[in-house]
Amino acid sequence: MSNILVIGATGFIGLPVALALRRSGYHVYGLTRSSEKARLLARSEILPVIGEVKDLSKIVPPNIEVIIDVSAAYYDVATILEEVKTIGSGRKATDPKLSFIYTSGTWNYGTSSEYFSESTPLGRVAPPPDMIAWRPDFERKILESRDILDVAIVRPSMLYGGNGSIWSVFFDPIIRAKKAGSNIATVLGAADLKVTSIHKDDLADLYVKIVEKLPFVAATTYPVINGIATKESLGNILSAFAKEVGFSGTFEFKQPEDVLQKAIVTTSNASNDKAKALLGWYPKQEGVEQGMKSWAAAYLAWAD
Repeated sequence: MSNILVIGATGFIGLPVALALRRSGYHVYGLTRSSEKARLLARSEILPVIGEVKDLSKIVPPNIEVIIDVSAAYYDVATILEEVKTIGSGRKATDPKLSFIYTSGTWNYGTSSEYFSESTPLGRVAPPPDMIAWRPDFERKILESRDILDVAIVRPSMLYGGNGSIWSVFFDPIIRAKKAGSNIATVLGAADLKVTSIHKDDLADLYVKIVEKLPFVAATTYPVINGIATKESLGNILSAFAKEVGFSGTFEFKQPEDVLQKAIVTTSNASNDKAKALLGWYPKQEGVEQGMKSWAAAYLAWAD
């Protein structure tokens, strides 16, 4: 049975991933910096490892076979990779390689209506948004570490479900407009913006599938997997949310103003065929618009 360490195990991606792996029978460890979050992990049968990523090679349990980074770290990514490589380099030549799964994202593809897959060279169709312009080069560094590590890279699209995470950028203005009695909600983006998304639990299931077939995935020429479940119109999604929260006004769309907003409105026509064909993965959750009754209820419950 594999022993897996999840970096970012209490986060919006990390906790569902850790829980899904635990339900699948794996021994799951979660890296956290606080004793409070360590208790949260322990209550979920996830073994807490308290410490900093800069000390990972010193504190990681020696029995760990797979390390999954779902931390969405921006400043510590190089540190995490070097620490993982240090751990991998310390394994005996006769031992299996340490496996490393890194969480990237479909923002890497930039904005384009062209249909493409994981094998499409990044930057060929469109440049990535400035916020994550560094990430394609970092992915290459991970792939160049295959002499030491068995690696896989996951590129999730925008996540939904639970507390909504980044969807608050779109949903909060509608809530504020309703509370203010306004009939206009000013929202980022455009009605015809196509949003690629994946439910947090479907993404967690994708990680389980990757772990189950990790030696096979890592041995492929390009071990990168898109995490995409649905592609929908932002206007339709917002209308569905407005209906559930009782907002009957109209939307006034605005252009992005900062690097985060520019990244959020990135729209790509990426494929999930590889995950289906290679791993037998298929999303189970309803799309954002179709399942909005559940998603909106959860979002409001978390917002209270």
